[in-house]
Amino acid sequence: MTPAQLRTELKAGKTLAQVATEHGKSVAGLEQAITTAVKTRLDKAVTAGKITSAQEQKVLSGLQSRLDKLVNRTFAHA
Repeated sequence: MTPAQLRTELKAGKTLAQVATEHGKSVAGLEQAITTAVKTRLDKAVTAGKITSAQEQKVLSGLQSRLDKLVNRTFAHA
């Protein structure tokens, strides 16, 4: 799926979870992919000295607490 296709589906009122399942992916897999991508970027920021490990953990904790809401949110505008 291209970014443009994803944007079209989200603008049509679908959630990330709906798009994932319609394309044969699990919601748990989607959440894991998001977490992995964020952690990879944060790890690079820690290595570069841009943030501390404590800051990284705070961001990851916040992500985990909001992840379910994020993947089940609609992005369409009326």
